[in-house]
Amino acid sequence: MKFLFVSNRYPPDAEGGYEIRLFHLVAALRVLGHACAIVTRTRPSHDTSPDSDEGVFRILECQSNNTSSPTGRLSNIIESQKNAIRLSQIIRAFEPDWVCHFNLGGMSPALMTVAPLHSVPQACWIEDTWLRAIPTHGGAILNPWFQIHNDRPKTRLTTLSPLIRPWIPAEAPIGRSIRLKYPVEMQLGLFVSHYQEWQNRTPAVSFGQKSILPAGIPLPSTRHAIQPIPAGEPIRLLYAGALTPDRGIPVLWEALESMTGSERDGFKLTLAGKAPNEWAQRFWESFRQSTSASPVWNITDAIGHISHDTMEDLLRRHDILVFPSQREEGRPLIMQEAMANGCHVIASGSGGSAELCMEAGLPTYPANSPAALKAELLHQRVSPSELLEERKRLLEFAHQSFSMATTATAFLNAIDHMP
Repeated sequence: MKFLFVSNRYPPDAEGGYEIRLFHLVAALRVLGHACAIVTRTRPSHDTSPDSDEGVFRILECQSNNTSSPTGRLSNIIESQKNAIRLSQIIRAFEPDWVCHFNLGGMSPALMTVAPLHSVPQACWIEDTWLRAIPTHGGAILNPWFQIHNDRPKTRLTTLSPLIRPWIPAEAPIGRSIRLKYPVEMQLGLFVSHYQEWQNRTPAVSFGQKSILPAGIPLPSTRHAIQPIPAGEPIRLLYAGALTPDRGIPVLWEALESMTGSERDGFKLTLAGKAPNEWAQRFWESFRQSTSASPVWNITDAIGHISHDTMEDLLRRHDILVFPSQREEGRPLIMQEAMANGCHVIASGSGGSAELCMEAGLPTYPANSPAALKAELLHQRVSPSELLEERKRLLEFAHQSFSMATTATAFLNAIDHMP
């Protein structure tokens, strides 16, 4: 079969687990003999790394966040129309059997209306709440990005046509703007957790069928021997992720700060991550200033951003991944990677991460409770041998449960069972 994936990012332009999972799903489908192409955003100006995949079309433009001004809204409408045309042209050239939308965060949701114009069925892969973020009211989609060309001559945006028309190629199969009515019809919804299926119930999109998929990861090619913590050495904790409050940094900090000096000396913390945007940078600078005198810094090594390619080695050099997220998680890739590399996981169980913990036989703690996180951490010091056996158990569990080939097979089965 031929699959066309639409995503706001695609490696090497990657920031999180969503696009990394897509990259490896495409690889697994190709191994099974299926043709795959990807439509994604243009490269950021600072990204000059080469593309080795000829099936990647980096042609979409992200939307402006300046939707409070008429200029920003008009810019988004124009880019929405141009993106719709670009996707339409790829569909016509590639002739996919299915179009699958992976993540349209920061893109126009109008992209979801293009495939039906070509009579191509489409699916959505959902790992977070981008679908739920489409605002609706009174039967019409209010998001000004939700515009697309159509053959209908009468529209609410007819007055904009002279402004937009210069950007419409002559070969465009569709002509003027319309204000879309919901729901947008999607034949198949693919969710990585029951929690995300529940969270993304929205009047903006209707699904013919829904399926919960066992979203996997690329497993390490070798299983390393897990060594016990040497006597007298601290437990090596790892936080890996964005340096933002919704990822739980303040909760982790308070948990460690509330320990006594001797308790805290039993741990060594590595912070691996970056502040991904200006808002996060302001938070992180403020956080560092306000905690500069904290004794937690004495046990902390902030190493900055780590590429996904080097994450495997980093995980193998630590004993416990701390995942204190406050977000509505889908199926956190970093938790799966930690288990697959023999790293124990202490997680808040926010969103769909609770389901992952349940699968792996791991406890969770209340997401906003530093005291509960502190108790979980101190429990690991009681029995080093128990921690060692748990790491070995999680390593075996991950290699049995997180295969990307299993994910690709489940994806194909969901497609095959469509009427």
